[in-house]
Amino acid sequence: MLPGGLAAQLGLAEAKGLPYTNTRLVLSSEVTDDDYFFGGCVVRCWTDPNSHPAVKQTLQGLDFRRVSLGALAVQAIVNKRGPDGIVGVIPGEEKHSARLLELCQQCHDNGEVLACTLPSADVVLVPRLPGTAAQDGLYFLAYATCLRAVELCERLRQESKVAVVLDLDNTLVDAVSCTIAPNDWDLLDWRYVLVTNSYGRQIKAQYAPLPGPDPFSDDVWVMHWKVGRVNCTFKVRVRRGWADLRAFLAENAHRFEVFVCSKGKREYIQLLWLMLDPAGHLIPQQDWDERLTSTFPDTLAQAANKTALTALGCYDVNKPHVPTQVALPMMCLDDSTEAYEPEYEHNLMYVAEYRPSDLLAADNGNVLRQARGRLEAFWTATCAAEGSFAWQAAQSFAVALMKTMQRNPMASPDDLSYLQVRCAKQGEALWHQFTVREVFGGEDGVFIPDDPSKDVPRRYVTPAGLLCTTCQLAPCKPGCPGF
Repeated sequence: MLPGGLAAQLGLAEAKGLPYTNTRLVLSSEVTDDDYFFGGCVVRCWTDPNSHPAVKQTLQGLDFRRVSLGALAVQAIVNKRGPDGIVGVIPGEEKHSARLLELCQQCHDNGEVLACTLPSADVVLVPRLPGTAAQDGLYFLAYATCLRAVELCERLRQESKVAVVLDLDNTLVDAVSCTIAPNDWDLLDWRYVLVTNSYGRQIKAQYAPLPGPDPFSDDVWVMHWKVGRVNCTFKVRVRRGWADLRAFLAENAHRFEVFVCSKGKREYIQLLWLMLDPAGHLIPQQDWDERLTSTFPDTLAQAANKTALTALGCYDVNKPHVPTQVALPMMCLDDSTEAYEPEYEHNLMYVAEYRPSDLLAADNGNVLRQARGRLEAFWTATCAAEGSFAWQAAQSFAVALMKTMQRNPMASPDDLSYLQVRCAKQGEALWHQFTVREVFGGEDGVFIPDDPSKDVPRRYVTPAGLLCTTCQLAPCKPGCPGF
């Protein structure tokens, strides 16, 4: 239970009558009902004095939140499964059975679920109808999930948004280590900032624009910081076409939510993003912790591969987790075919690698401008009227299936197996309907080549005198008719 003084300080009433030590996060009276979600569903995260320290530490970082059972159910369906287990007791355990039935009754009466946060997953226990539970001795449906992802997916689906995950190196920028002569150092227009490493420590850093035009990039910057006694200085070229894509994403913030996931260090990512999104139109600085993700924290010897949960900032890359798909439309722009674990390749839109040191891979900006059209088409297919209806239909199916399991007695394990098969079939159909690969017609449609003939009108224009009129580069590429 929460101590009375702490409960009063948080504005919460103390929970009563529970047979376990519980922390009530939100009162059901504080939660508004949804049209097609179960209303009044809240979370109790519970531990006891013997719980593992890692569990207690994780619980301390939880925010007040509700759990929509519809969102929980459709997240399981997308992963081609129903409940991961059912909580019951073996015959003859009358004492434990009575305690579980009492807890089931209290959760049902209060419109609550139980949640336990473990290092590898969140476990949510959904109460069955007390009468049914008393009949077959099965009290809770157990879902292993990620509550943060369930919450994020529900919000973005309700707002009809696509999650856009951007890679940095060789996708949006080219960054190479460099040195600056002492005489030139003081001539640069330095901006001084604080960035944060993976331990949460602030680091003094600085960055400055490099003067003079560069025909192979929108902007050129230099950035510098120190790790211990080691100086880190990089020359950064911003890929041409980024200004167009950034303007498009900012103007369509009601349709796209931007995330960044990179294999660079955290402080490196934050510095780069200051140059790429200086006004914070795509990701405000207060959202960096949730939407700028590094898969190379200082605790790892090498960068981890990306997953859907880490790309969306829903899971700590240091913690192991089973492959988990997310129940929302998601497009990841990346130059590498190996950056993500194989289970997530259906979400990827590959782009031609950006290497301004190689004239054949320098890109005139058409790659990122082509990405605008792909994003438009993906949003239309997954979030417009038809796509939105499909999500609602899938959620209605998932909720109906959950209600069936809550209400109907289970005579044998075969009943659960049959329902799991139905979940798997529905999940297979739903998942492939909303993937990038399915929308764009297989492997050939999920690559954006460096092809000037496929360029689209620009909003950001480099001075025309610097550009070849045919391939829009200066100097033009070998093989260009104007070369």
